[in-house]
Amino acid sequence: MRPPKQRRTLLTPQGRANADINVTPLVDVVLVLLIIFMVVTPLAQAELPLALPKTAIEESGASSSSQLLVSLDAAGQLRVAGAPVPADDLTGHLRQALAQRRPGERQVFFEAADGANYATVVAALDAVRDAGAESLEVVTEAQGSVPH
Repeated sequence: MRPPKQRRTLLTPQGRANADINVTPLVDVVLVLLIIFMVVTPLAQAELPLALPKTAIEESGASSSSQLLVSLDAAGQLRVAGAPVPADDLTGHLRQALAQRRPGERQVFFEAADGANYATVVAALDAVRDAGAESLEVVTEAQGSVPH
């Protein structure tokens, strides 16, 4: 018969358990996220350049005195029929102007400068829609014309 084998304990008691949390992986993850957000944030704020299309011929459907023209310049200033209007008041101002017109004549023309901010253009177009315009026409420049 063979002598009985001695059992060896592979695990030896170490005394006290280490109660400290290793924060190195947490710091690594936080720093990586910080770098990602620092790189992505400027990209999210980038503006889209706006270039209006050019037309070959100018068409005039109505006389200029009866047209309701909303214009936006490169500085972001909105004008309705030549009068400056704050962006917050554009919908209300257009509602009043459109209410004075007969059904079928509630047409709005929109003109934006080449350097206009795209977000401001979209907000102005939304305001025209919310004001109840029956149709919205985008004014373009004829080829070879000088922008004003």
